[in-house]
Amino acid sequence: MTMRTYLSIFSLLIAFSTASAQGFHWEPTHGPATDAAWMLLVNGNGDIVAGSTNAIVRSTDQGQHWLPLPNSSGIVPRFPVFASLPDGHIIVGNKRINGDGSGSPVTLPIPASDVLYADRFGNLYANLFSATSFSRSFDEGNTWTKINAPAGETLNCIGVDAQHYYAGTATGIYFSSDSGTTWRRELNDLPRGNYAEIETGPNGSVWTLMASETGVSNSLYRSNDFGQTWKQIASDLRSPFYDHTIAVKNDTQALLSGNGAVFFIDDSTVTPLYFAPTNGGDAPEFNISCVDSSGDWLESGGYDDSKEGNSLFTSTVFLSTDDSASIWTPIPAPFSSVTALTSANKTLFATQALGTFVLGDSGNWSLESATVVPNIVGDPFDNGLLGSAGGGGVDRSTDGGVTWTNIFPSAPSGTMFAVATAARILFAGSQGVYVTTDDGSTWNETNDAAVIGTVTGIAYYLGSIYVSTTNGLFVSTNSGNAWTAITPTGASAIASLHVGNDGTIAFLSNNTMFRSDDRGATWQTIANISSGGFALSGSGDIFAPAPSGVVYWPNGSTKTFSLNDSLQGQSVSALALASDGTLYAAVPGLGVWKGVGDLALANVKASQSSIIASPNPAFPNPASTNVRISLPFVGNWNVTARDALGREVTMPYKTTGTEAVCDVSTLVPGAYQIELQLGTERFGTRVDVVR
Repeated sequence: MTMRTYLSIFSLLIAFSTASAQGFHWEPTHGPATDAAWMLLVNGNGDIVAGSTNAIVRSTDQGQHWLPLPNSSGIVPRFPVFASLPDGHIIVGNKRINGDGSGSPVTLPIPASDVLYADRFGNLYANLFSATSFSRSFDEGNTWTKINAPAGETLNCIGVDAQHYYAGTATGIYFSSDSGTTWRRELNDLPRGNYAEIETGPNGSVWTLMASETGVSNSLYRSNDFGQTWKQIASDLRSPFYDHTIAVKNDTQALLSGNGAVFFIDDSTVTPLYFAPTNGGDAPEFNISCVDSSGDWLESGGYDDSKEGNSLFTSTVFLSTDDSASIWTPIPAPFSSVTALTSANKTLFATQALGTFVLGDSGNWSLESATVVPNIVGDPFDNGLLGSAGGGGVDRSTDGGVTWTNIFPSAPSGTMFAVATAARILFAGSQGVYVTTDDGSTWNETNDAAVIGTVTGIAYYLGSIYVSTTNGLFVSTNSGNAWTAITPTGASAIASLHVGNDGTIAFLSNNTMFRSDDRGATWQTIANISSGGFALSGSGDIFAPAPSGVVYWPNGSTKTFSLNDSLQGQSVSALALASDGTLYAAVPGLGVWKGVGDLALANVKASQSSIIASPNPAFPNPASTNVRISLPFVGNWNVTARDALGREVTMPYKTTGTEAVCDVSTLVPGAYQIELQLGTERFGTRVDVVR
């Protein structure tokens, strides 16, 4: 067992629970897909587990949607030390991650290894290439036992089934029927040679690859009686062995892949398979294959062989439902790097390095334009779109973003922000503010450009033009002939700007969100907001990225609320509100997510009166036993607790007078939302449970 062992087709995973359907929660959209997984696991339920440098994710619907494994962000395994256990836990490098998201990753005393492998019973095996022993764990990696290799041999690979341990060496295949105490070399039509791969399958099938470093004389052998007799399936398979993987579908069918070569094995028939390269270049240099529970083949192909040692090469996941297909059909990959989200003219756009994507009615993303067009806004006077090309200037699209025409060719360098204030009248900002009254044929600089500085946003509301810059916030009520600074105290350089349909002004400066409901006369603030795009609703509600997840700041409230569940601990780069009011979030490495459910049911827009005397009424917090929560008045309050995924959990409690006492001693460590309700009065508070 070498680099393919993490692809075990055994039923090694228990289905993870998904985000609660009750209340507001997050669900992934179908892309847009760019780079993808360089690790794959499939369990007997058809769940696909994939990994990259960003997170470990899973799909329960054959790759149509992906969810991150809680607490896996930033955990990067040393390839391919990656395995899964029957109870749903994942071993990534030397970390064990709980499949239900509870607790922090556990550091394990895993021996130095090139490969980590889990058998169908959840036992773990770790081995080094060319070592004289390997290690076994019966308790999920907490303790390890050394198993010696066959005497005088060094290990290339290992395999395990219901009857034997198998060891591949430079001279042959050895088996042990007593858990490695004694070893015997396999004979019966299995010649001496350098064996690089072992994969065990159902009903006593064992597959092994005898290969050379040069890839000139690779041969594939199979046994259907637990290694007692062998048959040569293929010879002279020309591809370097060290990147090969074997995926076993049944007693006689398997997929052999690696370094751009893919072979379908059906009994003794070997058929080369081909699939279209994802970047239009040559076939992928690296392939990872496995089989899901429905019998579909999964394949991952990468392009940067120089980065294999660091497990950072880019790849894309493919799916073929036809065993003998010559074309692989791409399924939505779980990772993308969206830099901006924009809702314009009832369409949601996502911008990333490959171009501009649009979200269709079916929930799928499609490439709208290979051109990267940031700062897309709608022109309400002609139903067109305005944007800014990477080289500067203003671009217009009249076909929904498919094609773009530059209408400000002499603009200053740098990205521009544009807004339409009337038919044929446009304002654009970059180094100063510019105006056209003839639909872009001629442009003129407005006054005070030197004072305004570098523009970071521009908006229009009822005759007023608002411009955010590196020098602050400015407004003009006379078509740009004069500008007035309305920068509030505490703000300086402004990162982004929104003006709502009701005239609410909101912007971000120095990780603080500013909002004004009276055209800039007075301001309210909230702190600890991450840089990036935020969203402003028509009623003045603000949704903003925070260091961990998303914060919700209702209009008229002095409090903020977390909108996390599946996005707990994730870094959100951009937010957008679609025309139907749906909230979308872009998460680096995890694509675009959609907010689903009623905000009120999540208690984030609950009672915002003075019933909560403190922003955090729970004490102590964090807690390990009891938590006390102040109540606004005496009554028969109902108290419930929800975990980070929005699921209701059992928690004893009692209310006495104006205090609720909650017993959290039986809850697994983690973040919980404690919800309290009496009649129409309701509120919630976060409690962190620790041990």
